[in-house]
Amino acid sequence: MNIIIGIEEKYEKLLQIEPFISNRKFKMNKVDSELILDAKQLPDTTVTSQMNQAPPKEFPKPLADFKKYLESKFCYYSKPIEKAELVSVQPKIAYQCQMKILMETRKLRTEKTPYRWDTNTVLGSHSLGRFFENAEHSGETVGDIWNDYRLSLPSADKFSKTYALSDSVGKVICSDCKGYGGFRHLPTLTVKWFTRSSTWFYQNSFLHNKRIRKGQRTLFWSAKQESWSKGSSIENFVQSISEETPDIPLRANIIRDYNEKHLNPTRNKYNAMRRIDFFVERLSFEEICYTMGENYVNKRNSTSENTFRFCQYPKLQGQTMIYENDYPLNCCGCFGEKAACYSSKDLQKLVLHKWENGYTSAQIFRDLKGEQTSRILFSDEKYFDLDGMYNRQNDRVWAVDRAEADKNSGIKQKQNFPTKVMVWLGACSKGLTPLVIFETGTMDHQRYIKEVLPIAKKYGDEQFGDNWTYQRHGMRPHTHELSLEWCYENMPGIISKDRWSPNSPDLSPLDYSIWSEFVQQINWSVARSKQSLIEELKRAVKKIRPEIVLQSCESWTKRLHRLKKINGGYLH
Repeated sequence: MNIIIGIEEKYEKLLQIEPFISNRKFKMNKVDSELILDAKQLPDTTVTSQMNQAPPKEFPKPLADFKKYLESKFCYYSKPIEKAELVSVQPKIAYQCQMKILMETRKLRTEKTPYRWDTNTVLGSHSLGRFFENAEHSGETVGDIWNDYRLSLPSADKFSKTYALSDSVGKVICSDCKGYGGFRHLPTLTVKWFTRSSTWFYQNSFLHNKRIRKGQRTLFWSAKQESWSKGSSIENFVQSISEETPDIPLRANIIRDYNEKHLNPTRNKYNAMRRIDFFVERLSFEEICYTMGENYVNKRNSTSENTFRFCQYPKLQGQTMIYENDYPLNCCGCFGEKAACYSSKDLQKLVLHKWENGYTSAQIFRDLKGEQTSRILFSDEKYFDLDGMYNRQNDRVWAVDRAEADKNSGIKQKQNFPTKVMVWLGACSKGLTPLVIFETGTMDHQRYIKEVLPIAKKYGDEQFGDNWTYQRHGMRPHTHELSLEWCYENMPGIISKDRWSPNSPDLSPLDYSIWSEFVQQINWSVARSKQSLIEELKRAVKKIRPEIVLQSCESWTKRLHRLKKINGGYLH
């Protein structure tokens, strides 16, 4: 809209007093053409100029990804990372080298079988002399079992075969009756092939070897040679490997590890190398350095002061993963930023100090009651038999003396050889996992990896996504190196062995609550055989009340504090 408001008002007033001015002999000059102003072209004086304001600081994407990673961890405090400063993003390289050498062992065996003795002549037509003389015919010579026999190599990594060689005949005298009899020697050559396999990792950063295994690698170099022996030159074999990074002497490292891992251990042994198969895979990733406040110190490397670092690497599924080992705020952060950088021992002292100064358990462990502890999947195994479930470690009767204990079911009668069934069950704040029943045998690490862990992972992912923690105890199948490797590669998080008590019935919701509820739901009058017991277990687990499961998981942190107070004693 065009405006001339101020000019029009003044002009109208002048027109109203024009006669008075004329009488005063003033002359009115001619008014010039109107000045028209466009309001859209006028400056907006109500808005502050943006020229002097600094643009908002953009949070670097590597640090944003790192913050998301910290928030997904069980006991990490991620808030201070928002004030971190990005220092550098450096490209790094890691190599995974795998060498397979086919080894061969040969062993000559001789089998002695009865054979009719010929008293006339032997090969060569020379006389035996008197019939009671000791004489023998050696037959064809066996020869050198390593140099005189060329055998084709198997395609498999492990194989064995027995070859029959030339036989010989001779005469033996019985030591008891001094009679004479014949024998035949049947020599056989047993050849076994097996593979010595080694995996080596070389890099110019600090990425863990397990993460290199899980990363998305590409084939960098490979070679295979059939005619290989202990005298073959490894230097000529790896001569064609190109070294792209000066700080990774790839060929020198391979030659060193070949001598240490393969050649030297087998040099003086009765075997031979036959074939070598070697390939190198490459993983490209980034190492990110960042700084935090001066009150944070790098505990892994004191020379780094307040500088920290982590690695971003591509996973096999195409995802970008993060690995770090020096982040200072690796506790839950329940006492805020200052306490988060304490070590576990310092944190225990701080908890004790607050307790002695009147803090309640709810105030101290208020964050442990939150979302993170509700994302723990507890697990346990139990035996059930036709006598009912009883565990001398977990089932206790509190009494003044033995007589009172006997009145309160202190004596449990059991069969000598009861029919038993082992089951596995997981529990969390969301409910129970499917019941795993071992109908035959017991559980070892192979069955644990094949039958239990996939069910635990599937249930945890369905309930919590990729932000949950798996708890396992100290049984051998749980602590086996292959079981741990599977958990580290597939589980979002696990409670390590050194952070969990090996005998902890008072800290496992299944031990102190859920197993008892399970037993109460079983109709023991129906369980008369192994098959009927299995069917009854499948039916009873569905009748466990959800509120019992939820209450047992919610009370976990309270029990943790009570155990801390009584120094790991029994809870009444």
